[in-house]
Amino acid sequence: MNKKHHYQKVMTFSRTLILFIAFLYFSYSEGFAQLSKKDSLLTKLNSLDQDSTKVTAYLELGLEYLGSDLKTALTYLNKAIKLGEELDFKSGLGKAHNAKGRAFAQQGQFQDAILSFQEALKLFHETNNKTGEANILSNMGSIYYMLGNSRKALELHFESLKLSEELGNKLRIGTSLNNIGTVYLKNTSTIQEALSFFKKSLIVFEEINEQQGMATASMNIGEVYFMEANYDSAIYFHEKALKLSDGTIDATFPLTQLGEINAAIGNFQKAYNFYRNAIQLSEKLEAKFELTQSLIGLAKTQKKQNALYRDWE
Repeated sequence: MNKKHHYQKVMTFSRTLILFIAFLYFSYSEGFAQLSKKDSLLTKLNSLDQDSTKVTAYLELGLEYLGSDLKTALTYLNKAIKLGEELDFKSGLGKAHNAKGRAFAQQGQFQDAILSFQEALKLFHETNNKTGEANILSNMGSIYYMLGNSRKALELHFESLKLSEELGNKLRIGTSLNNIGTVYLKNTSTIQEALSFFKKSLIVFEEINEQQGMATASMNIGEVYFMEANYDSAIYFHEKALKLSDGTIDATFPLTQLGEINAAIGNFQKAYNFYRNAIQLSEKLEAKFELTQSLIGLAKTQKKQNALYRDWE
């Protein structure tokens, strides 16, 4: 099998743990549970005085809506900020500005996101919230990455990593290591650096048995090996990621990649099986982006197989 560096145009949007990994955990909670918590918070709001507990309630409501209704999320986060400023409740304000930055980022309003994150960073620094600072630095690094400024992104991710290591916060360490790898993966000249950081990230997440982090790092390692045409290793790590994320939306990525890898080595039936599974899961979860990627991969494989048969005729 050819294992030389053969950088292909594959689906190279590496999985990132940006905008605070805990947010990703709650994005796909059951709708009923989310509704119940929202109702509970709304009921609670009516009985609260204009104090810090009400700021926190506004913040929690904003976070609840963050994954589904950004307009409503921003409404509650702005209420949290307004009351927080009246009370000079800096710790709550820092969290609210962080959440607002994430909302702006989801809307693609990256400059507004940066301004919100900068305000949160200042407030976390004033209240000596080092974990909050590490989180914000990571968030800002991810925004600069999306803006195409890799140098600034790396600077911020390394700052976040340094602070997280000082705190001994392995969740944040693993996140920063993964995000640094993602920035390095953008340039083929630093692909080995990317692989090294993804592997370090995987080790840290394994130490704390953080399954989503382990799955993400494994996907990214598999992606690097696929780019290098190291298909055996690519299959191994994508299968590892698939086991860790089975049944969740994250499983669509390794399923699609396993389809593409098997197509690349001529295992078309296996490829079709992986694509079918990815399509079924995407449809079940109503994940339109993931469904589109799976369908594109399936179409590419069909085209490749048809072209191969024509060459044989």
